[in-house]
Amino acid sequence: MDVNASGTLPDTEKVHARPKRLKVADTRELDVRPGRRGRQTKGRKDVGKLAFMLEAPTEIAVHIMSYLKPLDILHLSLVSKEFRSMLASPESNIIWLTARRNVGLPDELPPDFCETAYARFLFVPKCELCNRLVHGKIEMIYLRVKLCRSCMKSKCCDGQYAHDQLCSIRVGENLDMLPSYDVPSAKPGQASKGNRYLKLHVDLLVQKMNELPAEEFRQFLDHRQQLMDQVREETREPLRRWLLHTRQERRDERSILRDLRLKTICDRLQEMGYDRSDIHSQEFTSHPLVARGEPLTERAWTLNGSRFEEIVRDVHAMRLRNERQARIDPILTEIFAEMWSALSTDEEKYSFLPVRDFLELPSVTSITEQATSSTDIRGLFQTYRESVQKDIDEFHQHMQITLTIKLFDWCSDKTSPSRQTSLRTDEDRIRFLQSPLSAWVPASGNEHIRDYYTMFKNGFFGSDNFIEPSEAHEHPTLPWRWRDYYSEIHSVRSVMPAILDEAGLDIQSATFADLDNRVPDWRDEHGAIDYAADVDYYPSDE
Repeated sequence: MDVNASGTLPDTEKVHARPKRLKVADTRELDVRPGRRGRQTKGRKDVGKLAFMLEAPTEIAVHIMSYLKPLDILHLSLVSKEFRSMLASPESNIIWLTARRNVGLPDELPPDFCETAYARFLFVPKCELCNRLVHGKIEMIYLRVKLCRSCMKSKCCDGQYAHDQLCSIRVGENLDMLPSYDVPSAKPGQASKGNRYLKLHVDLLVQKMNELPAEEFRQFLDHRQQLMDQVREETREPLRRWLLHTRQERRDERSILRDLRLKTICDRLQEMGYDRSDIHSQEFTSHPLVARGEPLTERAWTLNGSRFEEIVRDVHAMRLRNERQARIDPILTEIFAEMWSALSTDEEKYSFLPVRDFLELPSVTSITEQATSSTDIRGLFQTYRESVQKDIDEFHQHMQITLTIKLFDWCSDKTSPSRQTSLRTDEDRIRFLQSPLSAWVPASGNEHIRDYYTMFKNGFFGSDNFIEPSEAHEHPTLPWRWRDYYSEIHSVRSVMPAILDEAGLDIQSATFADLDNRVPDWRDEHGAIDYAADVDYYPSDE
């Protein structure tokens, strides 16, 4: 190791120290290219073309601003400190008042807002908590804050929470001191605990009251109550009417823009040679890309023109398929009616699948796709007859399964077989559907008792009055699908035990056939069933 003359180690810091940089004159040329700008400092003092308004006489500045809306004034107040100071002064009240009148707002400024906060509250489409895009909703008038749907769910509380928090400072009964989205109260003159409150409002009010000295507490409560009463009585209803009117105006404006956009698109596509019936069809005019409430600019047409053409081509192909289907369906319906008439028993006829489900069977759909003309239908049907019959049997099995599950769950433990009984096999399902425990009525009311094997006998709805006469719910022209009829079925489990007891039959072992043999006209004797009085909507889970 090296040492110096004194016998000590050299100073490592001095050894490795960097030499000082010498100051020299900078001989580089300045970059004066016009495309580059120097870095701007924060807090610009000039306001560009708006600077003259700060120097103009007050009368001229006020006259110019009288054409602006509250959102314009709000944006102007953010231009510079000078504008913000000018528009925040008491002398600017006439400017804000004129701006409110320009949009139809009430003249009075609500006592819980300043001018800039009021303009931001009504016209800036942002959630005040998360800054998401949100348009004006009725709830904001009552909560006095604009919230998106997510914040409405997560940041609001019910009346019970607000009540519990205020109870900690002995004012829990007076929920009127908080802005709330009202829910009707069971007690007149008292705020409902089902109202919606903003948690932030509740917490801030509790914090404020806890910090108040005892001598100021009552004075604060009186002032707060007076403020909220004034807000509720004087400002909420006029503001609600204005908001509803404004929303309707926006809808009307979007409707006009949508019609203009649609006309422009249709005219251009028609000039390109597309069929008028396709362009003006409901499927095309209601497409989300077409029916937008915004003008169609040249740039938008350049971006979406090919997409518009693709939509028209899809509509055209769908129209051709529908026209072809309209020619084929009557022939398939005739074949269905012939199959139904050829059934040997009434039980088979009145439990046969509806014609609309028949037309949607996979094998029938294959016939439709392969047919080149209406004359090919019957020949193809003979080719696919076994497949069609297989699909029909599978659909009947589906009908039995869904109906059995629904009716079996309605049976009470006193009259039904054991809950452990398996209904997975065809024999078990058929046995259950033959039992009077599976009786039901259609939901329209005033209907005779039905079962699986008589559900389409004499029409599904019988004497019901609200079904259109053109829709005769009778086989083989049933207008609905099975799922529609299935949704109309309701149990009458409270009626059947009395009928079986009167006939002297055992409720566990009797069948509909036994009941028909013992009392042939039992359905007519008991007449129509008012399902609203006899149906048990809440079956036992025991």
